[in-house]
Amino acid sequence: MMKIKLKFKLFIIIFIIVVNSLFAVNRDENDVFNRAESYFYSKNYNLAKDCYSRFIKQFPLSDLVPDAYYKKAVCLYHLGRIEESLKIFNLVEKKYRVTKYYRYIPFWKGLIYYLLKDYTRSEENLDKFLMGEYIPELSPRALLYSALDNLALGDVETARNRLDVLVSKKGYAHLGPYENTIYSYVLLKSGSYKRLLEFLRNIDMSVLPDKYRNYIDFYKAEALWNLGRKPDAVKLYEKLLNSEEKISSASFVRLFSYYQSRGDSNSIDDLLIKTEDRFKGSKDLLVKIWLKVGVENYRSGNYKFAEYMFLKVFKYGEQSDFSGISLIYLSRLLMDKGEVKKAIELVKPNISRYKSENIKEYLTLYLGNLYLKSMDYKSALSVYRDFLINYPNSSYKFNVYLVMAFLEYKLGNYGEAVKYSRELIKGLKNSYSKDLAVQGLRIEAFSYKKLGRYDEALDAIDRILNIEGNEENLVLDKIKILFQKRDFDSVLRVGDKIFNEDIVKAPKNLQLLKYLYGLSLVVTGNYQKAVSILGDIDYNSLKNAGLDEIYPYTLYYLGWAYYKLGNFNMAIKSFKSVNDSNRRLYARSTLMSGWCYYQMSSYLKAAGEFLLASKISEGDEKVKDIYLAAKSYQNAGEYEKAAGIYREIIEQYEGATYWDDAVFEYSNILVDQGKVKDAAYNLLLLYEKAPDSPLVDEALYRRGEILYNSGMYSMASEAFRLYIEKIKKGNMVDAALFWYGMSRLKLGDGKGAVILWEKIIKKYPGSSYRPDALLKIADYYAENGEYNKSLLYYGKLIDEYPDFAKKRDVAIKREKVRYILFGLTKKEAELTAIISIDGEKSNRGRMAMLELSEHYINSNKKLELAYQYLNRVAEYGTKKQIAEAMFLFGKYYEMRGDYLLAAKSFFKAAAGFKNDKNKFGKSLYLSALMMKRANRIKEMKAIVKKMEESIPGSKWTKMAKDLLKKERLKKE
Repeated sequence: MMKIKLKFKLFIIIFIIVVNSLFAVNRDENDVFNRAESYFYSKNYNLAKDCYSRFIKQFPLSDLVPDAYYKKAVCLYHLGRIEESLKIFNLVEKKYRVTKYYRYIPFWKGLIYYLLKDYTRSEENLDKFLMGEYIPELSPRALLYSALDNLALGDVETARNRLDVLVSKKGYAHLGPYENTIYSYVLLKSGSYKRLLEFLRNIDMSVLPDKYRNYIDFYKAEALWNLGRKPDAVKLYEKLLNSEEKISSASFVRLFSYYQSRGDSNSIDDLLIKTEDRFKGSKDLLVKIWLKVGVENYRSGNYKFAEYMFLKVFKYGEQSDFSGISLIYLSRLLMDKGEVKKAIELVKPNISRYKSENIKEYLTLYLGNLYLKSMDYKSALSVYRDFLINYPNSSYKFNVYLVMAFLEYKLGNYGEAVKYSRELIKGLKNSYSKDLAVQGLRIEAFSYKKLGRYDEALDAIDRILNIEGNEENLVLDKIKILFQKRDFDSVLRVGDKIFNEDIVKAPKNLQLLKYLYGLSLVVTGNYQKAVSILGDIDYNSLKNAGLDEIYPYTLYYLGWAYYKLGNFNMAIKSFKSVNDSNRRLYARSTLMSGWCYYQMSSYLKAAGEFLLASKISEGDEKVKDIYLAAKSYQNAGEYEKAAGIYREIIEQYEGATYWDDAVFEYSNILVDQGKVKDAAYNLLLLYEKAPDSPLVDEALYRRGEILYNSGMYSMASEAFRLYIEKIKKGNMVDAALFWYGMSRLKLGDGKGAVILWEKIIKKYPGSSYRPDALLKIADYYAENGEYNKSLLYYGKLIDEYPDFAKKRDVAIKREKVRYILFGLTKKEAELTAIISIDGEKSNRGRMAMLELSEHYINSNKKLELAYQYLNRVAEYGTKKQIAEAMFLFGKYYEMRGDYLLAAKSFFKAAAGFKNDKNKFGKSLYLSALMMKRANRIKEMKAIVKKMEESIPGSKWTKMAKDLLKKERLKKE
């Protein structure tokens, strides 16, 4: 128990010691921080900064460290050590975000960036601060500096909006002199002249220091001047002549302008004296005022007085920059008069008079620009080259690269244009200028386009698009190049993206895009969509976009799309809508109308369109149109009209592209008219007059063909010989050899024919005429008794061309020859070959059996073989074939003397000949006759009775009745 009490007392003692030590540490921490705060709020920023630093070092784990860092940064700002201050503010922003002053960091960073002249970052931070709640201690200052940022960035409107908020928050009475001055300036710059005057009425000018009051009076004078209240403004300007130089000099300039506009020469002279007196101690300022007066008068059109002032500056300024500027204005006055050469002659010799390298640099550049304006591109290039040599580090060198690229492009030196454009882009990597880069890349793209290097042109445009975004003119340029490259799929892909993203806004670009997109659809075969796109383009939309010249082409390609879709009526409508303002396109459209009619088989209308097109076309196009008209008349059956046009082409347009076609078609008409010799003459003429024509091959072959078909074998033979001789590598040499052989065969020269056919077999193994040649040779040898040779060629034909051989019954022909060699007659051999190959199960085989059986029975030979054939026919034949077989059985049995069987066979045959009254009657008659010979009188009578009932008027019935009558007489 005692031990527990001791332990508890020990714990209490330790706890008290620790707590006291902690309180002691906390007291030291607060003392240091409070001392720093005391210095801070008494604006002793140097001591405050040191105390905050000591605090951060001594108490790094304190909760007050973030605040200490923030306050230290503020102290550094007030001490002018802004870059150190910014560094600590960035540290607090990233690492010590728990500070209660975190909300104020963008404010201080905004002020620091303003002092560093980084107006964009300054505005970003101040804007971030101002987005929070309004803080009276800081927000007015933030609004003021935000306005100053926007002024520096050229955004007067936003600057005014910021100051409007400042004025509304503080009220007129609480604005400081600087705030009044800046707000007045912004109202003046934004053109709010009445608002400025209204604002100034609320300001007590008497309490303002002279420095601010003079500026505000000047701004008020400027507002009055711009509102047309120039007399009131002049009173203020006159009061300001003795104020600080900046305001005083500007007031002098305004007064010069005022007196000049009134023609008050006395006041001008007096003012000149006053000016010279006021600024006699500052020659440069005096010259500057004269220069400004000159510029004012130049801008207001008072060129004579402007020239006077510029000359004063030029002479009095001697070698100053102002003199150089006046030299430029003096040259402009000459340029305005159209005296470009005089302007060049004024500037060129005076460049060297100036000591300042800056003004010499600028004047050299200006001289190049003068040459550029005079369109003396070569001289301009020379000056710019010298400029780059003399001023390699000039801030204008990138502009010069751009202009030189442009000049080389204009002079057609596209490779050089690319070189300077590349130099420009290369230099801009470290000194980036978006506008220059884009312009340089444009020239590079168009130069590559001119050089036909489309991929590189597209790469340049893509680089521009990476800078500019989807700028519609660039996207359209890209499509133009893709179209020129004939990469129509890419045109459609880019076009789809444009339509989907709604990039194109300008009506002109939209219409041109539709046109190129539609044409690409036509080329790629998407005719239905092409009709939709091109059909959506109307004349008024193109005219409003300044593209009315492409409307006829739109109609033409719309017609083409309809044509490819087979919608010929709509195609004709489009083609006929093309007017004759573009005669060549009108001719093509009229031609296409003709094609549409031609496709619709409206040949007479087609001919009319073709003839109309021929009246506009020239050269080969004209001949083509006339030829198509003739072809249309030919298809319409108007052969005389067609022939007349063909003759016109043949006689008047020898050498034209379609001359040979006309000769060929004219020959076809002559053939149809039976004028074969005339046709042959014209086909030969085609060869003689146009030996290089692709039709020569067919023409010479056709010549032989028509002569052969007309039975003029001797002339045909000569024609085919000529073809083979002249067209050695022609498409139809094998065909010509074949028909040459046929011509020789017809003329009785079979051996000559065989020689020609042998050439086909040997020289043209792939020829479609080779199997015919083999067959003809085999047939020739077979017909001329050379059976072994015949068998050789028949066998070769069967082996090499089994399908052909099967269709031509070559196997049967070969079997026929074999049977002839066995001693059969040609007829017997042929029928036996058919039976051997086809058998009884084929119709032809059974017919051969019947024919051969009849031959054997009639010749009383091989009767048993005939009997066998007839049995096979009776088993497998058709009803009619069985009837024929029964009829021949009857003859067979009759020859054998078996009259009863013969009678029965003839009677059976009659049953199969019911639809053939002659054979029916003959079979019944022979059946009755055989019954008589078999002494079967009863059966004979029954047959005769049947004949009287079935065919009472037939000759066979009469003959049968005569048989019956003889039998009666015999019995009597």
